[in-house]
Amino acid sequence: MPNEYLKYLQEVVDEDVRVLCEKEESYGDSWMKRGGIGAYFVMIRKYDRLDTVMPRFGYDIFKAIESDTREEGILDDVQDLRRYLTLIEAQIRVRGNIPSKPQTTIASTVLISQEELKKNSSYTKSVTPGGIRNIPRNPVETIPKPIHKSTEMESPFGYAPDLDDLNDLDNP
Repeated sequence: MPNEYLKYLQEVVDEDVRVLCEKEESYGDSWMKRGGIGAYFVMIRKYDRLDTVMPRFGYDIFKAIESDTREEGILDDVQDLRRYLTLIEAQIRVRGNIPSKPQTTIASTVLISQEELKKNSSYTKSVTPGGIRNIPRNPVETIPKPIHKSTEMESPFGYAPDLDDLNDLDNP
């Protein structure tokens, strides 16, 4: 598996939820006692701690964590920062004030089989954030079919990418 870290995501999330629930029993909502400004400063304090120590490691977060032998060290700060960010997002969801983000569709092509790809030279492979896709060689001549909402892919760029951005995907 090329991105082995992906198999640990659920474990990380589950641990965060467990720790947050335990802390809630002890501290309640003290992290936001002073409103949004207080929540920001509680969260940013964790970032400030990382920002202070990281120059010693050339800003290599992995090297810093692996070198730190303290019980409550750099990894603890990373975990706390992530958990505060999670609390902030959860609270904004409680308030029902999540700003809507426009969905930018990168491609509306359909995955085709390798056999069909070999038979039909009008398609080529392209690496996208969603995986390897078979896309039309000349998309200008190809009128894409409307796609179902569940097959749309949000742009990793936060905007409709130009050709230079898409070329960056092929040359990481």
